[in-house]
Amino acid sequence: MDDEKLKIIEKKLKNVDDEELKYLIKELIHEHRQLENIARFDILTGLYNRRILEKIRDFSVVVMIDVDNFKDVNDNFGHDEGDKTLKYIAKVLFNHTRISDIACRFGGDEFCIIFNSCELDVVLRRMEEIRSEVEMYGNLTKTGVSLSVGVAVHLDGESLEETMKEADIALYNSKSMGKNSISIYNEKDKTLKLK
Repeated sequence: MDDEKLKIIEKKLKNVDDEELKYLIKELIHEHRQLENIARFDILTGLYNRRILEKIRDFSVVVMIDVDNFKDVNDNFGHDEGDKTLKYIAKVLFNHTRISDIACRFGGDEFCIIFNSCELDVVLRRMEEIRSEVEMYGNLTKTGVSLSVGVAVHLDGESLEETMKEADIALYNSKSMGKNSISIYNEKDKTLKLK
């Protein structure tokens, strides 16, 4: 049920005389909104989860991110340190994106950022800042985490899923080229590596 329908129900509640019924309906509305938030947000990081991607219509650049050496963090330092690392990365992503952009935890140790009305050079600058900040964190904590990043520019007529696949191809290029790097998907030569 969308928020507009809930607002209509809340307005109509003013006409209900039964206080107990009113209370129960308000409780259901409150619980429904809480469930909606749980369905949209990742509990650990506070970022959107991948379900938010279903609602995106306007975007200019898609970035796919994978945390390098994350399994080693969990294996060598424990899951609490792994959780701490994911929260830190989420905070960095949030701090380097605008309110019009969407940063989400895609799953496990993968993240996605959807940039809206943003030039490629601006995106690349932000991603380099993010990559560098996470690399410093990995060095300071001795966890060795870093980020492999894939970037794809939305082309006219392309769906979000198609652009995400292109960003994913670029991401795997970063992984195969030694990790801790940024690659751009390029239609002509498929990928172009950056640092």
